[in-house]
Amino acid sequence: MKLEWLSASEAELVAAAPGITGGTRMRGVRIRQPFGMRANQFAGMCYFAVSGILASYLASASTPLSVPLILLGATILLGWFYVLVRDYLRFNRKARAEGRTRNFRLLLTGSSNGFRMRFARIPWFASLITRKSHFTYFNPRFEGEGIEFGNMAYRRDRPGSWHYIVAYLPEPVPHLLFESMAAGGLGRRFLAGADSDQILSLEGDFDRSFRLHAPSEYGRDALYLITTDVMAALIDHAQQFNVELVDDYLVFFRAGDADFTEAKTWTTVDAILKNVVPRLKANVRRYRDERILVGDAASWETSYAQVDEVGATGRRLRTRDLRGSTNAVLDRFWGPLRRSLIAYPVLTGFVSWGFFLSHLLDR
Repeated sequence: MKLEWLSASEAELVAAAPGITGGTRMRGVRIRQPFGMRANQFAGMCYFAVSGILASYLASASTPLSVPLILLGATILLGWFYVLVRDYLRFNRKARAEGRTRNFRLLLTGSSNGFRMRFARIPWFASLITRKSHFTYFNPRFEGEGIEFGNMAYRRDRPGSWHYIVAYLPEPVPHLLFESMAAGGLGRRFLAGADSDQILSLEGDFDRSFRLHAPSEYGRDALYLITTDVMAALIDHAQQFNVELVDDYLVFFRAGDADFTEAKTWTTVDAILKNVVPRLKANVRRYRDERILVGDAASWETSYAQVDEVGATGRRLRTRDLRGSTNAVLDRFWGPLRRSLIAYPVLTGFVSWGFFLSHLLDR
């Protein structure tokens, strides 16, 4: 891996990037606001609502302290609003500068190693972590020849984010899942309803690193694909990843974002692509599902060469999708709930201050 751009200065990045982008505008990477800044914004919105309610009450009560208290509340509100606007503008300027620098750094590092940084709205590969009907945020996403990797997160229905690596396989294969013990496993969210007869035991060292799930009738096929050299490569280079073979995709994934400005992330991707993927591809290239071979013995060899699919019982593991469970329902409603928590104090503030102004106009 050529990683010199990860430590290049901002001036070097700005000078080199237009030659890669062709001067076109790139989509910036997302930089989240600090928690303290978001908490201050929410507190300001709540104060906007409370101060409006108090101002309208004091205006209707007409006590001797009404005017001083209203002026004090309005002064605090205006000062708070000034601070929020100032911090927001400062953060935006800083985020744009940092985002551009980070974008250039990733773009140039990817280009130096034969990868393009591309935007997408939906994942184009099948996996337990993908769902093509939902908007997906990639931050970032790299493409190569038969390869894709980056970070991905869904806007709704599936919380959290994933660091993933995908390689396209030469032939379709049965659905196999290697659940990483080092990554803490996948749990009931993904494997609810999985039968015990879908769990295969291999060698001792491998079983301590991965739990292999395969369709119950495809144990022999799994052993054909997962040879000892593949097992050794997985333990040495992909132990922190869950690994999935599904259709004609090989997917490595683990929870959380990877930092692609760090050299370690790139060396990990490189080790998997160079040491694990070629070994699996070599086995997949020779694999055919004998259950769907047709014809007599004379035509068996021709039939074997033409098979390009997997039997129905081997295409997917038997699991129950928990996206319709209680936790998933809560996940689905969290977005609207969060927006209502923001909208309610703002609307309350506008309405209450509107009542206050109407009291002033009536006098």
